[in-house]
Amino acid sequence: KYDRGVSMHAGTALSWTINGDFRRLKGFLGADDEFKIPISVVVVVEADGREVFKQSVKKKDKPVEVNLDLTGVKLLRVVVRSDDPSGSDLGHQVDFVDAKVIK
Repeated sequence: KYDRGVSMHAGTALSWTINGDFRRLKGFLGADDEFKIPISVVVVVEADGREVFKQSVKKKDKPVEVNLDLTGVKLLRVVVRSDDPSGSDLGHQVDFVDAKVIK
């Protein structure tokens, strides 16, 4: 279990202006255990509009480590999309835990 993090529902996009002040993004991604239904999402991290990370996250998966170089990046964006074959996003939530940007 993790004490801190950001919980994001499919269809969420979060952006931060970091103005080149940080060099790394670190944390772990995993399916939110609040919901008991099977989930399937894709998490994309963009740096200045370029895709620098893409990961499918399913309920049964273990947390995935994220450790990305942000050198010179001005705009950081995290996008969560449903990957459910039915098109549903109900309960499709991912947690980005112990997430931090490091100078």
